[in-house]
Amino acid sequence: MSDDGRFGLTLILMIGSVFSPFYRKAIAEGRGDPARHAAVNLALYNLSRPGGSWLGPVLGRRSGDLWALSEGGRLLRERSSLAIGGTQATWDGDALRVQIREQTAPFASPLEGELIVRPASIGDEVHRLDAKGKHVWSPIAPFGRIEVNFSEPRLRWQGPAYLDHNAGDEPLARGFAGWTWSRMTSEEKTTVVYDVTRTDRSTQRIARTFHASGARETSSMAASLVRLPTTSWRMGRTVRTVGQATAALGRTLEDTPFYARSHVVGALDGRRASGVHEVVDLERFESGVVQRMLPYRMRRCAP
Repeated sequence: MSDDGRFGLTLILMIGSVFSPFYRKAIAEGRGDPARHAAVNLALYNLSRPGGSWLGPVLGRRSGDLWALSEGGRLLRERSSLAIGGTQATWDGDALRVQIREQTAPFASPLEGELIVRPASIGDEVHRLDAKGKHVWSPIAPFGRIEVNFSEPRLRWQGPAYLDHNAGDEPLARGFAGWTWSRMTSEEKTTVVYDVTRTDRSTQRIARTFHASGARETSSMAASLVRLPTTSWRMGRTVRTVGQATAALGRTLEDTPFYARSHVVGALDGRRASGVHEVVDLERFESGVVQRMLPYRMRRCAP
């Protein structure tokens, strides 16, 4: 997620839509081709307005926010570009340019525009999240700048950018009971803390710091625990801060039975910082009630 204090944006491009009930069913039936379940998840947030529940009065557009989750669009992959449906990302050697043509779900409001991400540096580190290495996390460009230019809705701003990559060889619920993840960014650096709980109840924590200069380091300090307010679906939220850092809830962005995304504000080494926190409960995700709810939050496209 990127934010400039007024607006926030999250874009996720997926080959294999990890929280899709359609993909989950296909895997169970032995026909789970991830290319047939590629998806684009785009969320635009007005950070000055209060958050709302997943089942609020206007699904897909709450409190001035815009949300799109389109699955099954045509997938095209080349060495320096990736296209899913109406969204195409291209690397030109210096910047990642993303052309977006999406629709919100379920009311089909248009989302059209361009994102330009300019990384301060690019890295190739890979972190295993489970003992067998079936799930990995790669912070490709955790510090950079983004230019946001939308024609629908009319919106333009610049802010800090964060780009990472996750990959897995099995459904998430086979490897994890859940996790919390947080990123805090100031003018000088970004800190990321990943707390994973596996299905066997073993845990793993990754704490990394990424500087504007391009330097990267593992945080050797103990991570302090900050408790945020419980969500309306009674999910607990805790943020891990490293070193001289503070964090507090800015706004709840997504509040669902199994997943919550939050805007967090605070400081890193005395400098103003903000970022995003997420918590996932995959045992809740596997429940039949949640699986029946999920299709109302997404748009299924013809490939």
